[in-house]
Amino acid sequence: RRMEEDALKAILADLDAPEVTKEIFDLWMEYEEGTSKEAQLARELDKFEMIVQADEYEQQQPGKRLDRFFSSTAESFAHPEVLSWANQVRKRHQDRFEQSSAEGK
Repeated sequence: RRMEEDALKAILADLDAPEVTKEIFDLWMEYEEGTSKEAQLARELDKFEMIVQADEYEQQQPGKRLDRFFSSTAESFAHPEVLSWANQVRKRHQDRFEQSSAEGK
């Protein structure tokens, strides 16, 4: 996180708009700390996007398993709609490997 914060500060240093710089930094901190409902939703969407990418990669690389991405986000979803989407992706992931196991027998 420290490296990200330093990088953001370096990027913001190039802006010639102190109000905008402060707003961007404050929004980034809000996201990092999850201090608002919007930040919490954004964090959930970020985790959701990660498992979507993992699922797509697995589909493109037969036999490749990226279970760690799915397990690392197991308790990440509280928003009902995002949780529903995540469950659909997880089911597709699980079904794909159950089907390949059944075919291999």
